[in-house]
Formats: sequence, structure tokens, C-alpha cells
Amino acid sequence: MATKTKRLVDLAQKLMQDKKQLEAYYQSGDESRKPVGIKFVKPFSIPTKRD
Repeated sequence: MATKTKRLVDLAQKLMQDKKQLEAYYQSGDESRKPVGIKFVKPFSIPTKRD
């Protein structure tokens, strides 16, 4: 049980670290601070008009 808890804690810490890196990247606007391994996708809108 301790192993599962340790894995969850490690995963949560990694996600928080990724979030902090993204925040720093967006705030700075510096392309060199872009985190490696995070995929950026272009947002798209869902059409609301129906035929």
C-alpha cells in the first residue's frame, strides 16, 4: 500500500512541476523556456449551427 501512495505522491509532484514550468513559460513569453515533452495543440471551436 505504501508503494501505491508513493507513486501517487510522485505523480502529483511531477504534475505540479509541469504546471509551474508552464506558468513560467506563459508569463515570460520567452520561447527558450518552453517545456520539453509537453505537446501544445491549437484550440478549436465546435460548430454550433445545425442543418
